[in-house]
Amino acid sequence: MAAAVAKQLTWVITGASSGIGLEVVKQVAARGDKVFATCRKKASSASGVDAISAISGDVTIIEGVDIADDGVGAVLASSPLAGVSIDVIMHNAGSLNGTRDVAAPQLMSDQDLEA
Repeated sequence: MAAAVAKQLTWVITGASSGIGLEVVKQVAARGDKVFATCRKKASSASGVDAISAISGDVTIIEGVDIADDGVGAVLASSPLAGVSIDVIMHNAGSLNGTRDVAAPQLMSDQDLEA
């Protein structure tokens, strides 16, 4: 009997320009899954963007995704991620400035998740 072929998953990883996010992008791309790696802005993450660009695999970098910005939904809606079916979201980005109240996952609506 032939072995089953694993389905390629589509991941969105926020805060992907450094640290845990960058490492997860590397690991997920290495296993053959599709990755959308989001970064806040190129000026603050140039080395991270360069590191992501060097990863072999199906990786798309989406810059300008700042979860503390009320316009983040519009940024994602006009990105390569628009209309893509997502299997896994790893929300790794964070905001310590307290300017935006980010709802707990159980309080988010379907509309919030579609942004």
